[in-house]
Amino acid sequence: MTPVVAMTMVDMLTLSMLTVAIVEMLTMLTVEALALMMVEMLTVEALAMLAVESQILLMLVALWEMLRMRMTQVTSLKENQLRLLLATTTCCTMSVLQVRPLQVLCC
Repeated sequence: MTPVVAMTMVDMLTLSMLTVAIVEMLTMLTVEALALMMVEMLTVEALAMLAVESQILLMLVALWEMLRMRMTQVTSLKENQLRLLLATTTCCTMSVLQVRPLQVLCC
């Protein structure tokens, strides 16, 4: 196995691992978004049924606001992690593409 073939195999393995990590993060974001939508639908139904009970209504609204704020924080954190991972992937890929022609010339 030549050094160029070995480098290509390592690059492919690295890219596949990064792809798996990106897909996992996107899946987590999707699951969290679906959970938020389900809670939203249930909360709207509960609010419609309990409109007479003003104290319970106020508690539900407060809980809903807390949940919405928490989900926004989680989503922002996941988006920032994904952006960092994509930036790292781009930097690594660019450095590999820039170094490879030099290795071919030297070897």
